[in-house]
Amino acid sequence: MNDPSGTLLATVRKLAAELHARPEEAIQVALDSSLERDLGFDSLGRVELLTRLEQVFGVSLPERVLATAETPRDLLQAVLAATSRDTLLAQPAARGSGCEAAIPAPDASQRRVMAAILTFLLQGGRNWCAPKGSFELNALFCGITSGIRVLRMLL
Repeated sequence: MNDPSGTLLATVRKLAAELHARPEEAIQVALDSSLERDLGFDSLGRVELLTRLEQVFGVSLPERVLATAETPRDLLQAVLAATSRDTLLAQPAARGSGCEAAIPAPDASQRRVMAAILTFLLQGGRNWCAPKGSFELNALFCGITSGIRVLRMLL
């Protein structure tokens, strides 16, 4: 990608237009626009934006970016940092190291589900608290919780 900032701003503009049912041309996006105040991204919109940026740039962004990014500039910094990190991780292992084939990293949605499951299990299967805007995860955990209860009764 020749212009990562242009690509990022176009992605942000497109999603903001979709979320607010407005033409893309009507959405003004700058690197220092506020994601919440200027562009109207709520927590669910941020999750979708993060997922799209990961797809567009082919990177994995840390979960903390959802909560800490306030502007497209913050997202751009996270994307550029992830690009550097992913490039280093994608380099093949040295011959004879026992790691001839790289294990593919999970995508963003898989990471979110795994993190939520791990949190749930570490709490002993109690006190499930879904992240804001995570209806799908809530539905998933209702099923998992029911399954765990059945397994506990059988054991």
